[in-house]
Parts: sequence; C-alpha cells; structure tokens
Amino acid sequence: MIHEEEHDLLTRLDRYLHSWGLREFHDESSYFAWQRTCLNQQQLLTLEGLLNRRSKDSTGEADIDFYDVLAQPDILPILYSQRYDYYRKLGMVLYSRLAGAGRVLDFGCGVGLLTMFLAREFPDMKFVGIDRSRQSIALAKCEATKRQIQNIAFFHRHIPNDSLSGTYDVILSTQAVFQSESSPGLPSLGWQTFTREANDDEQIHCETRLGLMPRLDVLKSVLHPHGRMMFFEKTGHLGRRILFQRALSRRGLHLLKEPMPLSYDAIDEQVCDGPLYEVSQAAQGDTALWSEEPFRNPGDSLYSCGGRMAGAMGLVFLRHGWLFQENGKSLHWGEWKLSVGVWCQALAWMLFECQFGNSAILIGGIAEVPVLTKMFETFKTAPKGQVDSLIAQVWEPLLRDSGSEECPGYENHSFSAQDLYVALPEKVVEREFTAHGEKGKAMHLEFGQSSSLWYFYWANTFDQRQLVLVEDSGSQMLRSYFEDSLREIRIVPDSN
Repeated sequence: MIHEEEHDLLTRLDRYLHSWGLREFHDESSYFAWQRTCLNQQQLLTLEGLLNRRSKDSTGEADIDFYDVLAQPDILPILYSQRYDYYRKLGMVLYSRLAGAGRVLDFGCGVGLLTMFLAREFPDMKFVGIDRSRQSIALAKCEATKRQIQNIAFFHRHIPNDSLSGTYDVILSTQAVFQSESSPGLPSLGWQTFTREANDDEQIHCETRLGLMPRLDVLKSVLHPHGRMMFFEKTGHLGRRILFQRALSRRGLHLLKEPMPLSYDAIDEQVCDGPLYEVSQAAQGDTALWSEEPFRNPGDSLYSCGGRMAGAMGLVFLRHGWLFQENGKSLHWGEWKLSVGVWCQALAWMLFECQFGNSAILIGGIAEVPVLTKMFETFKTAPKGQVDSLIAQVWEPLLRDSGSEECPGYENHSFSAQDLYVALPEKVVEREFTAHGEKGKAMHLEFGQSSSLWYFYWANTFDQRQLVLVEDSGSQMLRSYFEDSLREIRIVPDSN
C-alpha cells in the first residue's frame, strides 16, 4: 500500500471510529477527566465491580456480563476510547490482509466495531459476526441497519455450546479464542531457560482447561480447505504464546507469514498483547516456521536515569574507557560531553555530562551498541543550531530529574534481563534462594557483586525476569530489596 493510500485509509478509519463517539487520548489525566464527565458514580461502581468479577471468574459468565454492560450506547464510547489505537492499528492490518476473500467470519466480534468497518470497505465480501454477548449482538445489528451496511449479518453464538454452519474463506479472531488472561500458559523447564517440554498431555490439559480446544476445533470445522485464519490474541506472555502456537500446529495449521508483533497505545501506556498470526490448513510455498524464542527488538534492554545515580554509574563505566566521545557547548546547559562505551563486554552505555546540570545515562545490553552508536552519530553530525533541540528531546527530562535515593542505576524486566545476567562478569553471590513448587515451578532470587557493580536477579519458570544494578553506594538498598523479596516468597512460597 503506497503512502497516500495508507493515509486515506487511516483518515477513513479515524472518521469511522469518531462516528461511534470514540476519542483519542495520550495521557491518563485527560482521559479520566473526560470519563468522569460522561459516566455517573453508579456506572463507574458497576464497571469496577464487573472488572473485579472478571479477574476472579474462570467460567466466562462475568466476561459476558461485562460486555453486555459495555454495549450500552452511553458507556461504549467511553470505555472503547481507552483502546482507540488498538482499533486503529488492528483495522489497518486486517484491511491489508483481506484481499481475495469471499466470506469472512469474525469470531467474538463484540459490537461489530471493526467488522462493520471492514464490511463497508469491502462491499463485495460477505461478513458474519458472532459473539456470546447478547447485548453486543443486539447493538451490532442496530448499528448495521442504521449505517445501511448490507453485506453483514450478526448472530448470538456461545461456542462451543452452539454450533456453526457454512464455510468461510477467512476467519478472524481478535482476543476471543484465548480469553483466560490470568493463565501464564506452559511453564519453562527451569528458571534459567525459556525452553518448554514437548508434553502432549500437558498441552491437551491446558487447551481443555482454558477453552482453547473446543473453540479452535469449531472454527477449523467451518474453514474452507484453502481458507485462512487470522488470530490476534493476548499471547504477549511467552508461555501463552507457545501454548497457543502448539495448539494451532496440533491442528495441522501452517503459518502463511511470520507472526507480526503488534503493539498499540492504551492512553499513555504501550501494550503488546502478542503477535498477529495468519494460518491455513494448506501449506503454501515456503511457509514460515513456528518459533518459541522470545521476541527481542532493538532497544528492549535500554534503561535511563538521571541525577546522582547516573553520575555514579558513569564514573564506574568511564574507568573502563570509552569507544566514542564528543564535546560541545549548549545555550541552556553550558559545556557538555557525550561518551559511549562498553563495560566488561556485558553492558553498553551512553553518558551525557554537562556544566549546568545533572548527569544522565542510557544503559543496555551489549546488543544495544549499534543503537547507541547511531544516537551518538546523530549528535556528532547535527548542525550546531540543532544540538540544543536534540539535548532537549533526549536528555533534558533526565537532567532535570535529580532521581530519588532509591533509584537503581539499571533495571530490566524484559527477556533480555536473562542475557545480561548471564553476561555479568566475575559474579560473587552473596545471597541466593530458590523456591520450588508443584509441576516443576520454580523461582530464584540472587544478590551479589559483579566486578565494580552490585546486582539483584529474580527469575521464575513463567518467563518473568528482573535485573537491577547499582554501584557501591546503592548496595545496602539492593540488599534490603533482596531481603524484602525473600520475605514475600516465604509468605507465599508458590507465587509464580
């Protein structure tokens, strides 16, 4: 799709979302101020109660009740606006992949928000939307009639209790097949790895318990032999992603394209629920292979801080030398120095020091060297008049933040935390503790010293990782953090 066509499509999609009353927000304060003017106290209490029920309910009934309430015309635009960017991003991707379809099924269509947009964009296709929320389907039918969309039909269906008939060229499921948000999926073989055991019995048990098995089986039964299915489920957690991928593979479904990680903004927070999958029963050419490795993107391991801790970490790194260094003068910050280096072949760092402000630092894994080098070259080659603007964009928020005494020198909660932990040099463990639970579950805590830094590491068999680094003055704070974490584990020993 060329840029102009993409821009036109985005304009149509925005206009369509606005016709439902949805609004785009980029900060929580503005959104919740608007929410309070639109919803009364009783409505807010009702929604809060339903959310609490959903978090504790495994039957799905609370989920149905929640979406029945969301289908009320005065509530829908307020709650759906929280995920405005979700509908925007997903609508664009689905539009780009529907070419060639005749009949399209949207499983778990809700109020038909995206279903109707796609039906309007592709008037020669036939769309069917099904959902287990009666109120959502009632509103979808009403909206389709009001908008005069002729090539669409909506039905109340509760799969697998209800059956489906006919065949479809494309089946869409967006956060409807894998609805148990609290389940972490399949555990890894240990806290030091992301690898899963190939265990069919455990796979089938999880598919059955979470409702994946009956839903996928019903959908496959109505898929045309040469049709396609597209899934965008809440599989950002690796254990859930591997469980879901194995469920698709067990049914003879082949990847048509590499899974596409799709992130979106939820007010002021970026969310990555998982990749979008496009699969078919018939392998077509060089099909993509299922990967059970964590997704790693450039910049994932980068952490920034300012103030005293940034300066202290910078001193530690500078003692080991640097790769690049540049000096300059800023109108607002006086003389400045930008340094990029590698510490003990484990960490990459970029330190900004200036005459009239605090230090600021970016730290990441060794894989971030190209990212930091590119940033350095941008500063080095920028015209003199643009340097102040670059400093304001990248460093000024950190320079103005003095940082609290509890601020770590580095903190990482992503998959890459394990890579960095393994790469830490000369580790001397002062304290460690491993808790073992049922079915191979385990959690590990470790506190110690690595060369001239102190570290805290936390890991479990459901892919959660945390690495914290400080220099000498923060060691007592990190030691206390270890002790506090240890007390929590001993209170709830199987808290994986």
